[in-house]
Amino acid sequence: MALLVDAAGLGPVWQFAAFVVVSVILLVFTRPWALKYMKPRLVKTNYEAAVDKNVCLTEAVDNIKGTGTAVLNGQEWTARAYEDGKTFEAGMIVKVKEIRGVTLYVTESDAMPKKAEEAEAPKESEQ
Repeated sequence: MALLVDAAGLGPVWQFAAFVVVSVILLVFTRPWALKYMKPRLVKTNYEAAVDKNVCLTEAVDNIKGTGTAVLNGQEWTARAYEDGKTFEAGMIVKVKEIRGVTLYVTESDAMPKKAEEAEAPKESEQ
């Protein structure tokens, strides 16, 4: 572009101005394209979507002993009870209440079927 400005008989100031204008225009139009193809593909984790989901415990959750793991979307996570003093057995279905770092804080879930003893207890008390 500066060559065309020089051929038109304009001085170095006009050549520099043409250079700046053309550079800005090219930067504005090519930057989005360059970012689209040059930026690394980032994987979004969307961990917020895990809150209120039901998960299956693969190891008993006990905050005092510091044990507990759960499977969420095929990945194993460290699990802890949301309320201190609560424990959950391996194989139970629990609900994710909160996520802190890489730890799921879980609480009782409505999806977990009641034990046979607990289900029969109200029937016996009605008699």
